[in-house]
Amino acid sequence: MNKSNDFNPVLCKYLGLTECGENGPNRTVRLAPFKDGTFRATQPSALNDVLSETKCLAYFNEFSPADLHVAETQLQQDNLDGQKPSAEYVLRHLKHNYNSPRYTPDMFPGLFDGKKISKSDFEESEFFQAITAINSQLINMVSLNYGVLSLAQDYLDPLMWCHYGANGRGICIEFFPNHPYLNQNKPQSVSYAPEDRLQFSYFEGTMRINGVYIKRGTNANDQIVELGQELTTYFSEQQINQSILYTKSEQWAYENEKRITYPLDKCKLTKRNCNGFFVDRAKAIYCTEIPFSAFKSVYLGYVISSEDRKAVVNTIRENRELSHVSVFEIYPCPTGVLRTRIVD
Repeated sequence: MNKSNDFNPVLCKYLGLTECGENGPNRTVRLAPFKDGTFRATQPSALNDVLSETKCLAYFNEFSPADLHVAETQLQQDNLDGQKPSAEYVLRHLKHNYNSPRYTPDMFPGLFDGKKISKSDFEESEFFQAITAINSQLINMVSLNYGVLSLAQDYLDPLMWCHYGANGRGICIEFFPNHPYLNQNKPQSVSYAPEDRLQFSYFEGTMRINGVYIKRGTNANDQIVELGQELTTYFSEQQINQSILYTKSEQWAYENEKRITYPLDKCKLTKRNCNGFFVDRAKAIYCTEIPFSAFKSVYLGYVISSEDRKAVVNTIRENRELSHVSVFEIYPCPTGVLRTRIVD
């Protein structure tokens, strides 16, 4: 059984090929994990889901699930008899509460230098500016402070081998799930449920983050600055991290991912992106060290090159602290599934 379950949990890390490895510019399997136990703690700005990773789930001219939940809870608390308000009443409350007069082109054409722009185009432009500012604030904030180690729960998943194991040319390292290191740095499941993500809604100029009303600025530039400030005012760092670092779009649910996040202050800086004496932490490369005793098995990809295969096996065998590690090769079965066999 290779998939995680309550009785037989699996935690593993797929590794593809690198061009900045130990063997020069050729694309080879990274050997650093077997030499010094290092794995990259990837800042969110460098993660693979560029469309939704560390971004709010956006709602334009509609209310988010969080808006509805917060409004419903507030109305129920305000109601003397504690009855749950109807869905229609909640919507009516949201549409009319906190709204202020809009400075739209239709109402005040002189404010827009005579430009002909419809109300819908104006609001869409305003919405794009706001969500871009919020997402930029989020990704910069977490990338300057945290790195992520992504782990899988199946070492025989063909999609994972294709997407993260260099189409079968890479490797997969399995860890002991109950090792003290992993008990101390507990991997947490990623949620693919929309309601767990940070939600930003825009309805006719009214903006809310997770149901919390955001005050409007006096102009577009002030608004962008204030949105970022409001974000940290209403939500704790823990809330932001949970809804940003441990959530992904529903389309990625097949990964069944678990993550460990590390403060960059506790990671090793291995590559600098420098400007004089200053380091751009959001772009620098940090690594974390996992003890060799946490390594359980290593799986060689089903089309790994003979050079990489030899290099991986030899590096493992040369490290006395990895003498307990079993090495397997992955091979495709005629029935269309992947299987393993031990490497002598």
